[in-house]
Amino acid sequence: MRSVNRVGHESCVKSDKTRKPAKNSILLYLKCHLLLLKYLGLLPFYTTLSAYEIGMPTQRSLYINRAILLAKFALNISHINAVLSPIILQLLFTRSKTDGITNLLDVVFCMLSDITITWTCARSTTEILLIINSFLRVDKLLKQHPDSPAERSCTTNHFNRYLFLVFGYISLVMIAYVKHTLDYFSIYFCAYITFYQLENAISCGFVVFISALLHLLTERFQYVNQLIEQYTSKNLVQKRYPYTSTVSILSFNRNTNMHDDAIMRMFAENSATIYSLHIDLLDIYKMINKFAGLGLLMFLLYACYGLLSCAYGCYVCEWQRSDDLYYGIWTFSWIPLYAGIIILLATNCAKATNQANNTSQILARVYGKGKEYQNIIDKFLTKSIRQDVHFTAYGFFVIDNTTLFKISSALVTYLVILIQFKQLEKSKD
Repeated sequence: MRSVNRVGHESCVKSDKTRKPAKNSILLYLKCHLLLLKYLGLLPFYTTLSAYEIGMPTQRSLYINRAILLAKFALNISHINAVLSPIILQLLFTRSKTDGITNLLDVVFCMLSDITITWTCARSTTEILLIINSFLRVDKLLKQHPDSPAERSCTTNHFNRYLFLVFGYISLVMIAYVKHTLDYFSIYFCAYITFYQLENAISCGFVVFISALLHLLTERFQYVNQLIEQYTSKNLVQKRYPYTSTVSILSFNRNTNMHDDAIMRMFAENSATIYSLHIDLLDIYKMINKFAGLGLLMFLLYACYGLLSCAYGCYVCEWQRSDDLYYGIWTFSWIPLYAGIIILLATNCAKATNQANNTSQILARVYGKGKEYQNIIDKFLTKSIRQDVHFTAYGFFVIDNTTLFKISSALVTYLVILIQFKQLEKSKD
């Protein structure tokens, strides 16, 4: 992989700032995510060296990034101070001690998620630039093939809609909550609700960004698998691949053995490029997992506890009373946000993992086409395919579609425990 620690002379950097990514570049696809996360301090203000390479930020950009991180650190300290103030503690423990502890733990998990994500991003500046550069390098190779993901237009991005939807939803919920709790309005209350929602937005924005990267990775894995799968077809026809010779195409014959031999010769000619693409994509997959693993672990803990506290709040709410009705609606409104983000992450992790592990099955079908070139496939299987890859939350558990079932089971179990504590508290009173 190419190193990103390459910053040219100052004059070269200044001239490179004016360069814009191509219309089908992933930099354009991720433009909103990158811009937002830069100003939130999660990503560096990188410099664009060429259409297929970005570099380390300038000294001035580093100072700006550090200033943003210091400001975020000050906000986290202010948030802790606000939560521990008597006004906010009274607000959190208004209903009962069990409810108050549940609410307080929800705020604590939210702060831990934001702090962990910010810390991991701040110490992994080089890693995220390497991930983006690796994507650009793979796209440069894919542009040599027709109808590749690198050639598709990146101007429309449904992950941008998810991002705006999440931020808009959080803003509406905050406005509604502030309007209903004006009796508690103070400096501490203003700091508490603002910082809490900001931390929510940062954590959700980070997860949407990782999901977008995994979506891009899935498209490229799928295309490489299609390149391999074409050699299993009995009706393979000539396509405009730069590494396929005319001699190989003309050697096709109706005789099955000659036909399979011709296919294997074509596969042997293209195998080096295909294997290189697959290995590069596997490296990107592992780098994304290493970069985001700890942050995703803390977010999933926070989101799962958020779902638990919301489900518990809806259960104990007395829906006949007007005040409790509003509290129940506000509590329930968080469930679609947490559940939607978890589903978005889990499904994209599962798709990327399935495509990465699907290559061995496709190669097995190519394997039977001819014995002469089977050593090429054997070498590839031995080095990079036999061990399945999995996207994990910092190695603690695998993130895929089965994670949704596991989370649902855990939530039901702990919800029953919370309800029993609530009933015990009522019996004592």
